[in-house]
Amino acid sequence: MTTEILINAAPGETRLALVEDGRLVEYVNSRVGSHSLVGAVYLGRVATVSKALDAAFIDLGLERPGLLAFSDTKQGAPRMVEGAPVIVRVTRDATDDKGPKLTGRVDHALPADVKAPAVLVAAPDPVDAFLATRVQAGWRVISDAPRSGAEIRRASTPIFSEHDVDLQLDAALQAVVPLGDGASLVIEETAALVAIDVNTGPRGAPHAVNLAAIAEIARQIRLRNLAGQIFIDFLPEKGRERREQLVAALRSATADDPNEVHVLGLTRLGLGELTRRRVGESLAVRLGYRMQAVRSAEGGALDLLRGIDEQAKGSGTRKFAPTISPAIDVLLKSGLRSVLEDLTRRHALQLTITVDAALALGEFRL
Repeated sequence: MTTEILINAAPGETRLALVEDGRLVEYVNSRVGSHSLVGAVYLGRVATVSKALDAAFIDLGLERPGLLAFSDTKQGAPRMVEGAPVIVRVTRDATDDKGPKLTGRVDHALPADVKAPAVLVAAPDPVDAFLATRVQAGWRVISDAPRSGAEIRRASTPIFSEHDVDLQLDAALQAVVPLGDGASLVIEETAALVAIDVNTGPRGAPHAVNLAAIAEIARQIRLRNLAGQIFIDFLPEKGRERREQLVAALRSATADDPNEVHVLGLTRLGLGELTRRRVGESLAVRLGYRMQAVRSAEGGALDLLRGIDEQAKGSGTRKFAPTISPAIDVLLKSGLRSVLEDLTRRHALQLTITVDAALALGEFRL
């Protein structure tokens, strides 16, 4: 198997793709002004203990306290009481309705001269962290900009386009995943769980389709960074032996996942049941989709800047007249202003920007 790490340095964003035999397996990005706290280590203070949740809410000095499940603390950790200091690491950023998710499995000594709440270790850059901890011998690392330890690729075609990464990212946002011969997966992510439905084609044998679907299910879970409770509605299987084969195949397919996966087996209704540790944001959120099919302003703005950069590099075009949403306009005049100015100066661009109030958050026309 050939494994490649492709790194694209774009205005305001660095994108990394882990590709195995030409197929996208993982995606990581880091953005200018991003406030992701995943990986940061805090000295927090227990704010509230919830017996109902079997967890504690930890004051980190942020807008909302983080949630620390008792099951996610070190074995033998002392019983938590309100006001007690505790060292935690952020595993998931806060969302619109929840504070950050925390783990107590941290190898860090309790400082004697620091008062909680306080940051002990800042959150690492996601791309730098991936390159520092995940790269294995034999992997090829290719970048379109100078980066330590990477081959420098110089070509007019964008590296993600050349390797079909952009197309595969677009496909990973779709609910339906074709499997060939008319079979498919339907993936639905909800706030409570992830549901995956296996559909057969006109001539597919149920057991063969189920087994063939498992490899793609494992890839999609990893690529989309799906987590929590995951249920798979396999095609009906008869016989204990075949059901056990499905469970064994699912365990084998998810064995290489860098996040902790537990395959629990099949329910009485024949649903495959597994859990996956939540680390970081889902792929949809990383790509700028805060709600299904709704592009965020930040995602749209970065796509616009990247599109201008790629066209300027490839064709030498200097004049652009994009039409953008009001939300993108605000970002280009504030958080991404320096990125736009650098891009304009680097390519000697002549930009004529029109704001269309009818465009949604992340929409633009270039």
